[in-house]
Amino acid sequence: MTNKLTSSIGEGGEVIGFINPLKLLPMFELSEGMQVADFGSGTGYFAILTAKKIGSSGRVVAIDVQESSLEAVRSRARLENIFNLQTVRANLEVPLSTRLSDASQDRVYIHNVLFQSDKKDEVLQEAFRVLKSEGKTILIDWLPEKYPSDRSQVQLFSKIEAKNLLEKTGFKMEKDFVAGAYHYGLIAKKP
Repeated sequence: MTNKLTSSIGEGGEVIGFINPLKLLPMFELSEGMQVADFGSGTGYFAILTAKKIGSSGRVVAIDVQESSLEAVRSRARLENIFNLQTVRANLEVPLSTRLSDASQDRVYIHNVLFQSDKKDEVLQEAFRVLKSEGKTILIDWLPEKYPSDRSQVQLFSKIEAKNLLEKTGFKMEKDFVAGAYHYGLIAKKP
């Protein structure tokens, strides 16, 4: 996978110019004690807010291929006294690389990951494997027409293509949502 685009984080946790996790989190139907995997966590803008929301009885696993991103997540968690968050370095395109148990997660976030991957099926299969029955994956990715950089290095795909990939993997579509000016969002359930 190629490197992620980076952008600055605002005081409220929003990625300036892109996605506002504070506005999106209520749609994810989180509750105390949940287990959440954040695939491609980056610097942890969703992971940190989620860890706060699910409380000390829950757990967030922030997963990224870049150690520098994971160190940023760990630093932010320490600064905010968050103890229910762990980090895992993994290549999501490699089956079982997350080291999470089968059917162990209530939610899996996949945000700004698949547009960088030649192995979208493998990433989605890993999400499906680790989700509990009735667990949900939240997929957020670029609107192809809004991608701001060189498109030759990425594999952009539409919301319809993303829905098809999720359904092909075995997910049942629940809803789609506007994730920001540049992104679409989908929520799908593992039957």
